[in-house]
Amino acid sequence: MEKILWADYVKSKKNVLLKIVLPFVLVLAAYRFGMGSFALTMVLIFTIVTGAGLKIVQLKTEGVFDRLIASPLSKPRLFAEMSSMSIGLYVLQLLPTLFIGVYYNGANVFIFSLLAIAVVVLIGTLVGVHAKSFGQIHLNSLITVVPLAALAMVPVWISFLFPFIYISQSVFSLEGILLSLGVILGLYGVLIADVSRL
Repeated sequence: MEKILWADYVKSKKNVLLKIVLPFVLVLAAYRFGMGSFALTMVLIFTIVTGAGLKIVQLKTEGVFDRLIASPLSKPRLFAEMSSMSIGLYVLQLLPTLFIGVYYNGANVFIFSLLAIAVVVLIGTLVGVHAKSFGQIHLNSLITVVPLAALAMVPVWISFLFPFIYISQSVFSLEGILLSLGVILGLYGVLIADVSRL
């Protein structure tokens, strides 16, 4: 599984460079105009939900997804490996961008960004599992990221369950870490229950 995800990720040096440089430049420019925390949150949400979902749909269109589902590897383990590998790849890809957030707002941005990456990878994977085509994944991703973006901007009670509000407002909260970990475990449980039916 790791070989499939890694080989696709580094398929083109130009793509890898673009995946690293573009978020870096966007977030750096946004920090120069006082909107860096918000931009970092949006980059995490939009990039990863769509990217994680697209990867699943790509595996489906290539026929790899069906072979993985039919393999003797248990579905919970398969999706745990797939999700953890995706989380690792996104952390590596966005590390320079996350360091900009740390430079301007401190280590709390890094902590909540790691939690946010885990949340959006799991959400993107769920979206990808239910999408049947590339067009549908883009539509489903859009429908998914709009409420997530709202959670990052509007400080209502449900916003504080997710790590996005803590990034966009540049605040540290131990409660926020624990609540975000609870959301990650809940999303993982939903993903496992969902894929067990495949």
